Amino acid sequence: MTILLIISALVQLIYWYYFFKALSDYKSPNNASDQTPTEPISIVICAKNAGHLLKENLPNILNQAHSAYTIHIADDYSTDDTLKILKTIDNEKRNLFVHEVKQNNIGKRQALWEGIVKSRHQWVILTDSDCRPLTSRWLETMIQARNTSKHKLILGYSPYRAHKTLVSWWSHFEAWMTALLYLSFALRGRPYMGVGRNLCYDKALLSKAYLDRYQHLSSGDDDLTVMQMATPDNTTICIDPLSFVQTEAEPTWSKYIQQKRRHYSTATSYKLSTILLLSGYSLSHIGFYALFFWSLFSAKVIVGWTLFALRLLCLAPIVSKLCRRLETQFHPLLFPIFDLALAVYYVVFSFSVLFPKKKEW
Repeated sequence: MTILLIISALVQLIYWYYFFKALSDYKSPNNASDQTPTEPISIVICAKNAGHLLKENLPNILNQAHSAYTIHIADDYSTDDTLKILKTIDNEKRNLFVHEVKQNNIGKRQALWEGIVKSRHQWVILTDSDCRPLTSRWLETMIQARNTSKHKLILGYSPYRAHKTLVSWWSHFEAWMTALLYLSFALRGRPYMGVGRNLCYDKALLSKAYLDRYQHLSSGDDDLTVMQMATPDNTTICIDPLSFVQTEAEPTWSKYIQQKRRHYSTATSYKLSTILLLSGYSLSHIGFYALFFWSLFSAKVIVGWTLFALRLLCLAPIVSKLCRRLETQFHPLLFPIFDLALAVYYVVFSFSVLFPKKKEW
């Protein structure tokens, strides 16, 4: 058992020093000569019964400093007063367009496709109705993240806002941890997902077949599409704080669990290599803590505490740097508590793969 504890600790360190350290050391590229900062962009938002959210968040999107952009709202068969609310929003620049989706399909794939098809520009950036850019330079920062003309897909970061509730603090940490995985994997040439709250790409990459392939799933509209579009050569990331898009966490644990069950229902649809890599991290994480607690009730208590302390000491500089880079709302000293809770989280939500959430959007 001691050997397994050592192995699990070593596997964890490999992930942190090979993948996550690359993210902590990442330097945003300077504007290259082949970049066009004024390149027009279409913002696409799929909205279903989200009129009140759009009224609250659209002003931040309408006030972007980028020189040429349009906003396309795909109203996905809403039954509330979304359309009425949209008409009341100040559209001084006349760059806000609304499209009514007539097919009430599972998930938002139909709305996403129609929104992108209706968009006016070659480059599109996706976000959600419950999201707001933290700065007026969101668009220009995302598009300038390309450091080569081959980059056609830009993975952004979207943190949850932490309020004075445990569920919001946990959502904030868990989103940070998820970002470490998909952003660092992309840096190491293994892009596998992105979040539709902050995702930019050349729409020439998108095929209707990519969306239709997983039409039976209620989630995964964005991450499974990215999985099919992304290659090591055409994908880059943007972790400049000017590009961050903030969203609100679920207000209760029951809603949070529903959300996570829906998200995890897509896990088996990833490529086998991605499943193995993600499983390697989560299983080594679970294994480390399980074996650590085993050591506390055996004759190996000194070994257990020694490995626990060494692992934390090795992770500390990377954790601290990544907290600064992604501007977390939690102090790095709280990381050990969240890290332990993450092991429990992995165990609990692994069952979502076996018992997926009911299909709904």
